[in-house]
Amino acid sequence: MHIAQSFIGQKKSGKRAEEAFITRSLAKKTALNDVAMPKRFDFSVNDMQKMAKLGMIPQRGVELVGGDVMFGARRKRFSIEEYYQLADVGILPSSTRATELLNGDILTMSPVGSRHFAAVAMLQYHLHQALGNEACIAVQSTILLPLFRSAPEPDIAILRFRNDFYRHELPTANDVLLLIEVADSTLKYDSGVKAKRYAMSGISELWIVDVRRRQLELCRKPSNKGFTERRIIANDETIHLAALPHHSFKAATLLGTEIE
Repeated sequence: MHIAQSFIGQKKSGKRAEEAFITRSLAKKTALNDVAMPKRFDFSVNDMQKMAKLGMIPQRGVELVGGDVMFGARRKRFSIEEYYQLADVGILPSSTRATELLNGDILTMSPVGSRHFAAVAMLQYHLHQALGNEACIAVQSTILLPLFRSAPEPDIAILRFRNDFYRHELPTANDVLLLIEVADSTLKYDSGVKAKRYAMSGISELWIVDVRRRQLELCRKPSNKGFTERRIIANDETIHLAALPHHSFKAATLLGTEIE
């Protein structure tokens, strides 16, 4: 089998691949340092060999450029099924929330810090106290968006109540009443490309909690271009869930500013 030779022996198409490698490396560093976007997962030659054995990629005509699997100028986009296959064979790390699939890209997520942890725990507590058994509350769990090759893991998902608690299948956009993203270093990602994907999937409501500024952004009225209603909720304002309008919360309570 000459798969390794095929990957390496092409020498990444000489100067073009070398330039592409440098460009991508700089782009990834810029994404991390300047705009706090998660970087794509870096694959190795051994990873590509495993993918070929799984039939996920052909044995020839594929290159590894800056950790990306490339078909010429086109980057490999992974399906949800392929994403879980990669985890099953040990290519992707098994630790919780280490990676996320969005738009066919596998992204490496940052470790959760204390501010992020506290914000999620506080939101979960208040939502559980209010909603009881009216909804399922999932914390940092997967939502499947198969049309967009995405399997994001929002910090909190308020889902339609089911007696089996989604034992037999993961929830999809149709099951979502509200998603909440808690942003520390990833505000641009959460409020940008990720929010747009949620809107395009038909998710009706998204809250983005900015733990650095201690503010909450409300996103509603989804469209193919994103949420058409977006506004920052004042600290003394009361917010209602669109899907469960008889429940309301003070922004200060959700953000924890009342206890400081």
